[in-house]
Amino acid sequence: MSSEKWTAFWKEHGQVSKSSSMQEQVLRTYNKQAVSETVWSNTLQYITDHLELQRDDVVLDLCCGNGLISQYIAPECSKVVSVDVTPEFVDSLSKLDLPNVETVCANVSQLEFPKGSFSIIIIYAGIQYFSLAEVVSLFKKFAYWLKPGGRLFIGDIPDISKTWNFYNSPEREAFYFESCENNNDVVGTWFDKQWLLKLSEYAGFSHTFAIEQPMEQIYSHFRFDFKATKK
Repeated sequence: MSSEKWTAFWKEHGQVSKSSSMQEQVLRTYNKQAVSETVWSNTLQYITDHLELQRDDVVLDLCCGNGLISQYIAPECSKVVSVDVTPEFVDSLSKLDLPNVETVCANVSQLEFPKGSFSIIIIYAGIQYFSLAEVVSLFKKFAYWLKPGGRLFIGDIPDISKTWNFYNSPEREAFYFESCENNNDVVGTWFDKQWLLKLSEYAGFSHTFAIEQPMEQIYSHFRFDFKATKK
């Protein structure tokens, strides 16, 4: 599915999911059930451990959805700029009136910020909504937007080597090939770990790591995380 179709999907979903739970709004579900509070709490702690937040950090939270991560990390840093394409999600975060959270409703691929604006960039469960070409362009922007020594954390990335862990039945396999034929994969773009490592080096990052998710996370059987440091 193209990024334009994903944008349309999320804008429509934002309108029809207003009465759903916060987790259901951003489709953080497994077998149509929202992730439990315990699992999500552990996930947030896992994310912040990798971010290594400092009080003076300025964080860019891309594809932030309704701000479940932004509002959690905001007390631990100087400022969070939270970006999402879905107006309803951005509005719900804005209404919390968090003093150090700035919200932006925009397509991530069309963003512009001055050089060295941020010390941390996070994109959690969002990279799959962009094509490989768009991700190459985004990584160049990430390197430009980050200060030297700034950290990049990308979470919940579909692992192409584990495709069949997700499409794990004859029915799902058939659905997968039908989706391929229609260029409409329900997961989005799948990534090769080595591809991301090489891309990050090309874009100007060092200390790059592909990270296996803890088994308690609901998508650990077919997703991974990634972190890198701006040179």
